[in-house]
Amino acid sequence: MENKTEIDAVIVVEGKSDVLFLETFIKPIDFIITNGSEISKDTLSTIKEYSKKYKIIVMTDPDFPGKKIRDIINENIENCYNAFVSKKESIKKNKVGVAESTKSEILKSLQNLHIFSKSLQNPTIL
Repeated sequence: MENKTEIDAVIVVEGKSDVLFLETFIKPIDFIITNGSEISKDTLSTIKEYSKKYKIIVMTDPDFPGKKIRDIINENIENCYNAFVSKKESIKKNKVGVAESTKSEILKSLQNLHIFSKSLQNPTIL
């Protein structure tokens, strides 16, 4: 059995297929699923609660709805870390997304996190 990479953070993704793919090789504190581009107030509240104790990593699909979700989360919750997967590396069968990405692309995105803060003019690359 392959060892999973432990991630000391909660990872926010768009759907269950993302979790099913990611949990095969990474082990975060938890996953939060936004269930599509209409992120609910309840989901935002859950992310906010987790952010009081844990680092939050937003890993949404590299498309317009994914950017929209990421923007909403970053506007409402301070100091979220953002993992970006390459669109080119995240397409399978005409679908684009985290679940369609590769293990190496996911791990690379988790090593190149960006943090957005309202108090900063530009995002900081960590």
